[in-house]
Amino acid sequence: MERRALSAADIAPAVGVSSSYFESCLSGARRLATSRLVLACREVGISFKSVAATLDQLVGQTNYLRMSRAARPYTCSYCGSAINQGSPYIRLEPFGPTRQAGAPILYFCQSCSNLASWMQPVTNLPTTDDRQLSLPLAEHVKETRIQLIDVSSPLSSRILSNPDELHRLSPSQFEEFVLDRLHAMGLKAYPVGGGTFRRDGGIDIIFTPVKSYPFPFLGAVQVKHRRDPHSKLGPDPLRELLGVMAANRFFAAGMIVTNTTFTPDAKDFATRCQPVLRLRDFGDLLRWVAENFTDDAEWREIPKRIQLCEGISIDLT
Repeated sequence: MERRALSAADIAPAVGVSSSYFESCLSGARRLATSRLVLACREVGISFKSVAATLDQLVGQTNYLRMSRAARPYTCSYCGSAINQGSPYIRLEPFGPTRQAGAPILYFCQSCSNLASWMQPVTNLPTTDDRQLSLPLAEHVKETRIQLIDVSSPLSSRILSNPDELHRLSPSQFEEFVLDRLHAMGLKAYPVGGGTFRRDGGIDIIFTPVKSYPFPFLGAVQVKHRRDPHSKLGPDPLRELLGVMAANRFFAAGMIVTNTTFTPDAKDFATRCQPVLRLRDFGDLLRWVAENFTDDAEWREIPKRIQLCEGISIDLT
């Protein structure tokens, strides 16, 4: 890419901020979110390899780079090429206050990721690096450490060795963890709303069986993250999910997943809504992370015996 002479008014719309805000970033009065900085570099015409080198310094405290497989088609935020469903890609995802402030999520294709060597195993990550972009706003972003997170392996190992890690995950990480476990069960799972802090219509994840399964159905998942391990989830989220399912009648099952547990009122409400509504808590997640998806506990909403009419019953054991 060639460098282009552009004004702040030219770059600001593509970055997603006002011209005055962008000018204040250039002057050093304010800081620009890392993902917005990458977009500014793209508009200026700086090569992606230089951008990737600088991300080693900028990503960390308020962002992370996550390696995953595309749940649906995306477009590379830098080169504009297509990222097909199921293809490996890298996602720059802000979290916490940065995400709430509207910093965008960026997607990088395999070609860009290979150029940056992001698809390779990462060990001995540098804590400091003196490489900088020749762009004024780069020096106003605090240098931090890059972290590549593959939810499916390192995180699962950490949780197996220390279950309390489930309480230390951010809401975004916890949602990605649940998504990954549904994939591990052999289901096709799709995130809704583009992230934890985005509008999702009351559903975080939609799942279906694989196409080879002879009886297709749609399921809805609401993920409820709790920082306090002693905090219990009440019945309100259950009522909300049932309301969403009632408004969208193509859902055959609903699931509430939390990293703590549920109150007695919530459990009683779910019991009266079986088998449509299912609760999965901390204990269930520990089974999931151990790849145990066939335990009898997964069938607890299904009765062992059904009486169809007087004198006619069926045992399901």
